[in-house]
Amino acid sequence: MAIKGLLPHSTLRRVTLLVIVLATVIILLTNIGLRDYVRHVFPQSVTSVSVSCKAEVTAPPVVLVDAVFPAKIEILRGNIKFIPQSYATVRFSPGNTAHVPTVTLYYGVGTTNLTVSKAGIFYLFVTVETRGDHAPTETCQASVRIRAAHLSDREVGYKLVRKGTLEGNALEWRAGFVVVEGPVTVPKSATLVVNPGVFVLLHSGARLKVQGKASIGDPAGQPVVFTAHPNESGERKLWGPLWFGQNSLGALHNTWLTQGGASVYQYSRFAGRSAGAVLKVEEGAEVDFSDGGIVNNAGPGVGGERCTIKLRNMIISRCKDGGYIQQATVTMENVYVTEIGRNHVTSSHPIGDGFTFDQPKQSSSGKKLSRISNSVFTGGGGVGINITGPSLIIESTIVEDFSQACVSTAGRVNTVSIQNSIMRSCLVGLRVKDGKLRVLVKNSVMVQNKVGVWYGDRDGTASKSGTLILENSLAMVNSEKNFRVFKGGLEQPDTNAGSENAKLKCFFVSRSSTVASRSTFSLKGSAPCQQPEIYLHHADCEFTVDLLPSKCFLSGYPPTKLTHVQLQRLDLCRDCCKTVSSLEFGNYDHWSMRNIRDMKRATIYTETPNEGCGVTFSTDLYQHTDGDCIVQKVHVKSAYSNLHHYQGESHLRELKAHYLDRVMLTNLTAKSFGVNLDFSHIPDGNSSALIKASMLCPYSQQDTNGLSAFVTEFLPNIGIYTRMTIKLAELAHPNNFHKYVAFQYIGNCMKSKHSDFVNMETNNYVLIDNDRCLVPDRVGDGDIPAAYRYRLARLHEILFTKRHVCQVPAYIIHRLKQMNAVSSQVSSLGTQFRKEVESHPAMAPLVLKEDPEIYEEVDGRVSVLVAEYNALCEGYNTDKFDSSLRKVYKTSPIIELYLVHGRDYILAKFAEGTVAYLKVVGGEAREDMDGYVFNGGLAELVAYHLDRLLGMGRVAVAATRRLLLDGNVPINGVINVQGEMLEGFNGKKDTLRRYLTDAETKTPSKGIQWIAHNLKKSQHELYLDVVVVGKMKSPKEHVELHPQVREFFKHSANFVTLEKVGVTIQMLRDLADIFVFDFLIHNPARKSLAISELRFVINDNDKAFCPDVSTKACDSILRCPASLQPEGARASAEKHDACPKICLNGNVIPSDQFVNCRFTKKIFSRLKRFGDEKAPDRMLLSKLRQSLSNETIDIDSFKSYFGKVRIYEGIDARLVRLTRHMKNCMLRFGNDIFI
Repeated sequence: MAIKGLLPHSTLRRVTLLVIVLATVIILLTNIGLRDYVRHVFPQSVTSVSVSCKAEVTAPPVVLVDAVFPAKIEILRGNIKFIPQSYATVRFSPGNTAHVPTVTLYYGVGTTNLTVSKAGIFYLFVTVETRGDHAPTETCQASVRIRAAHLSDREVGYKLVRKGTLEGNALEWRAGFVVVEGPVTVPKSATLVVNPGVFVLLHSGARLKVQGKASIGDPAGQPVVFTAHPNESGERKLWGPLWFGQNSLGALHNTWLTQGGASVYQYSRFAGRSAGAVLKVEEGAEVDFSDGGIVNNAGPGVGGERCTIKLRNMIISRCKDGGYIQQATVTMENVYVTEIGRNHVTSSHPIGDGFTFDQPKQSSSGKKLSRISNSVFTGGGGVGINITGPSLIIESTIVEDFSQACVSTAGRVNTVSIQNSIMRSCLVGLRVKDGKLRVLVKNSVMVQNKVGVWYGDRDGTASKSGTLILENSLAMVNSEKNFRVFKGGLEQPDTNAGSENAKLKCFFVSRSSTVASRSTFSLKGSAPCQQPEIYLHHADCEFTVDLLPSKCFLSGYPPTKLTHVQLQRLDLCRDCCKTVSSLEFGNYDHWSMRNIRDMKRATIYTETPNEGCGVTFSTDLYQHTDGDCIVQKVHVKSAYSNLHHYQGESHLRELKAHYLDRVMLTNLTAKSFGVNLDFSHIPDGNSSALIKASMLCPYSQQDTNGLSAFVTEFLPNIGIYTRMTIKLAELAHPNNFHKYVAFQYIGNCMKSKHSDFVNMETNNYVLIDNDRCLVPDRVGDGDIPAAYRYRLARLHEILFTKRHVCQVPAYIIHRLKQMNAVSSQVSSLGTQFRKEVESHPAMAPLVLKEDPEIYEEVDGRVSVLVAEYNALCEGYNTDKFDSSLRKVYKTSPIIELYLVHGRDYILAKFAEGTVAYLKVVGGEAREDMDGYVFNGGLAELVAYHLDRLLGMGRVAVAATRRLLLDGNVPINGVINVQGEMLEGFNGKKDTLRRYLTDAETKTPSKGIQWIAHNLKKSQHELYLDVVVVGKMKSPKEHVELHPQVREFFKHSANFVTLEKVGVTIQMLRDLADIFVFDFLIHNPARKSLAISELRFVINDNDKAFCPDVSTKACDSILRCPASLQPEGARASAEKHDACPKICLNGNVIPSDQFVNCRFTKKIFSRLKRFGDEKAPDRMLLSKLRQSLSNETIDIDSFKSYFGKVRIYEGIDARLVRLTRHMKNCMLRFGNDIFI
């Protein structure tokens, strides 16, 4: 209706209108001449399919069939304009027989050479897009119309220029084809005018030499193309050059030179590097070349000598060299030099450089400087910008992806200034060779090269070195080195402040330190570009790359390498360091030792003269990072000796004592660290030589480049204190006396009488001179003089003889208890100690290699200290032995709970995060179901209490609990023994009570049904009596023993033999205690052993107090432990094997059969303490009764659970038998029975 209203009398339809419009267009095109068509302003057509992206493609409007012509593709708007590489797909419509490869655009600009194989009108379509995960996703399209014609086409026009001197009409070339057959010359008095739209075809050997003037093209006109003339078979041979003679003038606009590079001098052995240049400029000539380009040529793009060349808004691509000039002034602005030496026309000459500036002689004063600005050099086989002598300014320019250096300088006394530029992805970012050049780099970046900045030569001398100034610049993420300096032919290891002729001011490099840097480089997460964000923690430094093409220059590369890069300022201040009194080493990246004083040889007295060596000295430690510098007085020690000898000393023991102090939180040692000292850290050559001379002994690292050393801060106001004795504990002593003694006991410190020091101001012990701490037991328990043995024994006596251990600070005791419990969440002290060593990777390999057994021995002494504390200070109260953990087991809410298929226990997690087994108590009898003993919880409980009374600490913490099954006890599922979920209840909100009351219908598991059968009821409440048994830390089960261990326990092998196969003294002590313990709890079923963290543990005690025993004591468990027997001789696995007959009974020790005769002094002394010789068990049994009476389950009410022999009666008999056996062993072996 609306259309009819507008055209009430019209009967036209849409089809009719379309036909009329098409007819009109055809008539217009027919009446418009071709010459009017080709005179349009370049570019012809632009089509963009993205609002944010606009592309332009330019090409000659008329080309010769089979002739090569260039096409330029440029992004005018969009993110593609700013990224390193994008890719264009080019196609003709209608199709063209010639293949068109993908075109690479560099920062939005690229070129390609094309041919058309037949005459006609063609449309050239271009699609530009990005590739890769790190570039912004964007697509641009553009098209242009091209006519391909033959020379015979009269519509185009054709001029033939033969060889010779041009004159008259031959000096003006109009639009159309111009064919040049041979060398032609423009005389001095003449001017050649080449109008826009000329397509110049040059035969092989043709060249154009300008002696006068030449005006080629127009800034607003159609392009002018110089290309090779194809013969009848389509073959094209090189032409060239376009030659400007002495004092000539040239102006080239929208001009393209391609398929050239031939020269009569090109292959002469006298030819220079500019031979074969497509554009050649002689002395005194001035050439101004803007827009257009020099592409796909066999020779260099530009060659010139003592001339002036201006290049603007143009491209030099795929030539042998971008350019080579000597003593010339060149200005390059917005020039793209790309793919040099790549895919250029075949040449027998080596691949060249992006652009070379050569100055073989001293330049004259006042001459204008060459300058490169707002340009891009990318993709080449040699050097991007090669400077050998002349002065040059490079500003706002990107140079990247060259096989050698991005920028290389060398030569005479001139200045090269590089400002606001980027040098990336080359072998070397900036290469400053020897010479007299002054190179100034400001506000620039050398990134992602192999070497960022390389100053000096390997074979150069210092006298030839010029000056390099790096100011407000970055060298980062360079794969091999950020900054490399050579002086006198030698590489300088310490370049923190540059060198003699390398001056640094606000020069930053990337670093890989674990110390958080205050200056950083990262990539902004803002789309679509990965733009850099730089923060410098220095008010005097400012860095901004205001370079338009670099807006997204990081988008084409994986951002992970350039995300959160830590920067370090290299121009360090050596003379303005702040003096500090305390610091942690490692906060600073570079360090050196100066003003070395008080140097002494370490006095190490072992059996062999000069076997050990060492040195100590004081020094000032300088540390630098990110432009900051601090200095501190320190003391250094490096000592090497035979550590199997009781007088052996080691600086690594000093370091270990400090690590142990950190873990124990005792705060006794000064802040210290270990270093691998190569002598470059000591600038003073005399001191370095003296230290080297002091370290010549068999045990030192003299075959390496340096030494490991212990460094500790200087402590003022300290003095030697009275020799530590037992009497001193009763007299006035320093404030931290008990903590100091406890640390030395755990650390097994064999300190001499002059090694105890006190801070005079605080009256506290300070732990220094610790090179005989952490002495392994193989040394301390070995054959050593009584005086040295007393140094260790006195620590035990001070702590335990008169209960001075009760004065050790409560926080230390509490932490030691948690670490000692094998089922707590807190790692053992030895484990934490070892992890602390491992956290210092520079020293860890050396420290871990030295005395590796000390970590488990530390745990062994912790067990003794905690047990003695409980005995002497807490009256053997097991509730206090593991007070915090047992409190959790008894009262803490359960937040997670799993029934275990085929077992009598429930896996529970408490609110504190602790995990334990709830072993259900089910009456008098223990049952065997499928090889597993049900109802073993009470045996576990008694075993725990006996373990603690004996002071072993090898059994998991246990406690009884009446588990009320109210609505607060959840159930999360049913699992198997391996922890795999069989039935999950997530989301069902079920409770243990509901599940167990209907277990017969819910599960076929006999174990779960057994638990349900033992539900108890009291006052309308359902409950389970359970023994909570802790889950051991880092368990390792089924540990096999070396055969030599068996020989040791029967006294057929000594410890030296076992040491060679990796068996330690602490391992043997734990095994001896396990064998005694199994005898006391009558556990004949232990056929294999287990380890928790670093030590053996006593696990799976549910078969203890075997009810099938008819005798009170089974000697074979003690005399012939099953785990020590060969596999075939071990006790059978029959149900409840009462007393295995695997060795002879009797009160004598046979000489030809295996009998266990090894024990620990700890067990011997504990048994002795429990009573007199007539009744060593009386006090022990009393304490055991008292401990068990505090449990919620009455053990005494279980009459037959522990067999035919009552529990206390059985233990009593076994204690008597144990005492008798130990006496028999002592008669045979003497004190050798003690480990």
